[in-house]
Amino acid sequence: MVINQRYNAFLALCIAKSLHRQCCDAFVMMMMMMMMMMMMTTVLSLPTDIRIGGIFTKDDNSSEMDKTELAFLHAIDRVNAIHSILPRNKLFSVVERVARDDSFHASKKVCNMVNKGILAIFGPQSSNTAAHVQSVADTLEIPHVETRWDFREHRARFSLNLYPHPSSLSKAYLDLVMKWKWKSFALIYEDRHGMVRMQELLKANYNPKIKMLVRQLEPGNDYGPLLKEVKKSGETRIIIDCGTSKILDIFKQAQQLGMMTHYHNFLVTSLDLHTLPLHEFQQSGTNISAFRLVNADVASRSFYVSGHTSRLLSVGQTSMSNVTMRTDMALMFDAVLMFALALNATNKNNIIDVQNASCEKDQSGPWIFGNGIIQLMKTMEMEGLTGKITFDKTEGFRKEFNLDILTLRVGGLQKIGLWNLSSGVDITSTYDDVVVDAGEYFKKNKLRVTTKLSEPYVMLKANAEQYSDYKKYEGYCVDLMEAIANYCNFNFTIQLVKDNSYGILDKATGEWDGVIKELIEQEADVGIGDLTITYDREQAVDFTMPFMNLGISILFKKPTKKEPLLFSFLAPLSVDVWMYMITAYLGVSISLFLLAR
Repeated sequence: MVINQRYNAFLALCIAKSLHRQCCDAFVMMMMMMMMMMMMTTVLSLPTDIRIGGIFTKDDNSSEMDKTELAFLHAIDRVNAIHSILPRNKLFSVVERVARDDSFHASKKVCNMVNKGILAIFGPQSSNTAAHVQSVADTLEIPHVETRWDFREHRARFSLNLYPHPSSLSKAYLDLVMKWKWKSFALIYEDRHGMVRMQELLKANYNPKIKMLVRQLEPGNDYGPLLKEVKKSGETRIIIDCGTSKILDIFKQAQQLGMMTHYHNFLVTSLDLHTLPLHEFQQSGTNISAFRLVNADVASRSFYVSGHTSRLLSVGQTSMSNVTMRTDMALMFDAVLMFALALNATNKNNIIDVQNASCEKDQSGPWIFGNGIIQLMKTMEMEGLTGKITFDKTEGFRKEFNLDILTLRVGGLQKIGLWNLSSGVDITSTYDDVVVDAGEYFKKNKLRVTTKLSEPYVMLKANAEQYSDYKKYEGYCVDLMEAIANYCNFNFTIQLVKDNSYGILDKATGEWDGVIKELIEQEADVGIGDLTITYDREQAVDFTMPFMNLGISILFKKPTKKEPLLFSFLAPLSVDVWMYMITAYLGVSISLFLLAR
C-alpha cells in the first residue's frame, strides 16, 4: 500500500538522521487517524441500494394488487429512472400486506421490514393498524409517511400525512355551500367519520336562516327508504358523504325515484368522484358536483406516466396519466417522491449512516438521521400529482393545497372553479358556459311551460284544433316565450294549469294551488302570464324580472289657492273657538277687576 511505503521511507529517514522517537510516534498517530477517517467515510455513506417499506391492506376476497401498492411501486420506478433525484442510489421496495383490522400482525410485519434495513415506512391506509405502525416508527426514529384520512389534531414526531386535514376539507364544503347560497339542504352521511368531515356545515345548522335535514345511511345496499324520505321533504339540494363505492348505487336508486332531474343538486364529499363512470347521468341535467385533489395538468406530464407500465396493466389500469387516478394513489406517488428528494438533500449536506435497526431490546438504538430527514420534509415545498405540497412545521399536517371544483355537464365532469384555504371558492366558469350547457340539455328535452288563459296574454286560437303543442295558443306571453326559445335555441311546450289559478297560499295547510303548485311539485319548469309578484309567492318560487309594471296609485284633487281676505288670519280657528276665547278673556278680566276692588 502507498501508506506503508511512505511509512517505511519516513522510518528510514528517521533512523538516518537520528531523529527522536517522538517524531516517529507522531507520524504513526497521524497515519492511524487518516486511516480511521477513511474507514468512517466508507461506513458513513448511503449504500447504493436503499430500501423503503410499504405496508398495505390485504383483501381476502381479491387476488389483485392493492392500487395504493401499485402507485408505491410505480413511484419507485420513476424515481430510479430519473437519475437527478438520487444520482448514486436506487430505491428498492420492501412490501408487506396485512388485513385491515389486524394490528397484531401489522406490528410484526413492520418489525420484519425494519430488520431488512428500511429507511422509511409508507402506509397503511387503515386507521386501526396505522397507530401500531406509527408507534414502532417513533421508537426507532424512522420516518413514517401516511396518505390516509386522519381526524387527529396532533401527530407523532416522526410522522407526516399528505392527506388534507378534515378541518380544512370541512371548511371547503361550507365555503362552496355558502357560495351557492343554499338556504336549505339534506345531508346524508355513512358513519361517524362523515360527521367529522361535515363539522363546519353542522355548525351552520344553528343559523336560523339555514334549514338542514340530516340522515344516516342504513347498512346494506337498499337506500330507497331514506331517499323517499328526502324526496317527501321536498328538498332538492343533497350533500352525500359516503364511500366512493356506494355513490353509483345511491344515484341509480335516486334515478328510479325521479330524483335525478335538473331540479336536483348533489354535492359529493368524496375526492374520487372523477374516477366513476357517470355517463348515464350526463343527459339527465342533474347538477352533481365534487372536489378533486389530483391535479390533472400535472398528472399528464411524462415524468409521472412514463416508464414501466406492466404493473398498471396487471390491475386493469392502462395509464397513470388517466384523470381517473384515485386520490390515494396520487398521494402515495407524491409521498415517495418527496422522501427521495429529502434523502438526496440530506445526503448532500451530511454523511448519513445507515444502520440496521431492530425491534428487539438492546440490539440497536434509534436511527440518528431519521429526525433530520423528517424535519427536512416538513420544511419542503413540492409540486406533485396532488398539487402544491407544504406542511406545518410542528404537527406534520398538510398546510396549503388546492381543490378543483368539478360539475357534471352534458360532456362529462368539467372543472368550474378552484378552492384553497386562503382565498376560498373561485368560480372560473362563465355565464356563457352555463348557457351553452343548458342549451345542450334542452336540445333533447322540452321546457314545460304552465299558464292559464287570460286575454291578451294567453289566448286559444279560433282554429286551435288544427295545431298542436304551443301553436294552439297566441298572445303576448306566447310570443315572448317563442322569442326567448329562438334566441336561446331550445324547444318548449305549453300546458294549461288544471285549476285555472295562478296560485293562492292556504294559510292553514301551507299548500299552494295553481301555477305555483305545479312549479313546486316540478310538474312544470316555467310559469308565465300576468302573474302578480307577491311576498308569499317570492318565498315559494323564483321570479324573473317583470316584463310589465302596473303599479298602484292613489288619486286626489289638487287644492286651488284662494285670494287672501281681511280676516284671513281668523281662518286657522273656527268661530266657536274664537268666541270661547273672547268670553274667557273677558271673564278673567272682570274677575281680576273685582278682586282688585
